Amino acid sequence: ILGIIVRFYALDKPFINGDEEFYIIAAEKFHAGSDYDVRIWNYHAPPVAKYIMGLSLAGTRVDYSIPYAIPPNLWVWNYVAYDSIGQVYSIIRAVSAIFGVIFVLFIFLIGREIFGRTAGLWAAASAAISIDYIVLSRVVMVDIYLYAFMAGAVFFYIKYRKALER
Repeated sequence: ILGIIVRFYALDKPFINGDEEFYIIAAEKFHAGSDYDVRIWNYHAPPVAKYIMGLSLAGTRVDYSIPYAIPPNLWVWNYVAYDSIGQVYSIIRAVSAIFGVIFVLFIFLIGREIFGRTAGLWAAASAAISIDYIVLSRVVMVDIYLYAFMAGAVFFYIKYRKALER
């Protein structure tokens, strides 16, 4: 419960972590399209996480014309889009926090499957209060999405292997 609280506490604070604007603008570009392919604009990671972030913007009424106009690899212009970033970063951060909670849930499930319920609870508690995982759950970067998807893949692989052994 403490891990969930600190992941969602004050997500609307007006600060931008060093790389957040790259991901927020990519999510905005995914939201309603752009003249430039988002995968070309910010291509250093698969676009799945940025697409999921962009889904959270479906109900927003923000002017995305400036982020859409930023061409590929011209990151110096990211700060021009601060008005649109400032209106949506708490929404996109909430999606990262949700994936942080999903990650902790998968850690519990993995620990329970391998070592039992008590070990799963200890593993989940450790992940829930780990400073690194809390920080990654509170900023808009693809890392927590990667951790959540990888933990899910490991869990389902364990379930698959146990099903084969029966």
